Amino acid sequence: MSLLEVELSRERIRLLQEEVAAIQWAAEVRRSRRAALRRAAADTGRATREEARIRMGRLRSLIGR
Repeated sequence: MSLLEVELSRERIRLLQEEVAAIQWAAEVRRSRRAALRRAAADTGRATREEARIRMGRLRSLIGR
């Protein structure tokens, strides 16, 4: 293998390593976004349940009068 071929091989390896790192970073971003969306959905669900509980309490108090 000539020196040029060795250098080209090293450059290809370096570029592939950069591509792998970029793909791994993108996958981590997707995972963290999904986790954030799940947390937001859970928080919204809790808030919705809490609001429903308050509304039902208010309705019961109106009916009970």
